[in-house]
Amino acid sequence: MIRLHLVRHGQASFDSDDYDQLSALGTRQADCLGQWWRAQGLSADAVWHGGMRRHLQTAQGWQAAQASSTPPLQIHPGLREFDHREVFFAHRPDLRDAAALQAWKAAPGDYALRFADTYAQAQARWLAGMHPADYTESWTAVSTRVLAALVELSHALQPLARQQGTADALVFTSAGPISAVIQQLRQWPVDRVATLQSGLHNAGVTVLHLAAPEQIATWQLAAVDRTAHLDALGVAASHR
Repeated sequence: MIRLHLVRHGQASFDSDDYDQLSALGTRQADCLGQWWRAQGLSADAVWHGGMRRHLQTAQGWQAAQASSTPPLQIHPGLREFDHREVFFAHRPDLRDAAALQAWKAAPGDYALRFADTYAQAQARWLAGMHPADYTESWTAVSTRVLAALVELSHALQPLARQQGTADALVFTSAGPISAVIQQLRQWPVDRVATLQSGLHNAGVTVLHLAAPEQIATWQLAAVDRTAHLDALGVAASHR
């Protein structure tokens, strides 16, 4: 049996000049996951991340809380997030200009609500497969590469799983890839993906059990968006 623990990164720096880094809360969430993992006496036979800074920083936060050495942190590009900026600006090309974007942000009213509504429309356009030439990667392509990456990583764990009986890996990634896995295994329609993504918590853990990695239909969702570690240590949950 192979167990993959899919971890969404800690809270990133929403609406900052550089989104791709953990906020102060995100750093605490990563540390909290590491402390909980250590307290439970859990171990990892491999650790992978999607190559984004927020993925790496979350993995490093987990790693720093461990009592003993851990496997090296390895990158697999198939675990990266889709391009949120591309999705947004494909829907609102008029906001690509920095001055226009700043004016839109500064307009009267609640910017957070305005952004959320606009991004929801942008994501719906992308998920529906409309205007495919506007995007470098479709939702179908995202799902395909993520599942292919997990199959590849699981194959690498098979010899150890046969030897030990089980093998555990931590996979630090984003809401998009985790949603792709859940959607595929539960056979949900694409119109549920946006709601699923927005509901996943930062540093939440989704656990897969794989008896036969190449047979995706047999994969089992043992847990979805587990946040007991945040609750246990009193760390705030978030969704960004």
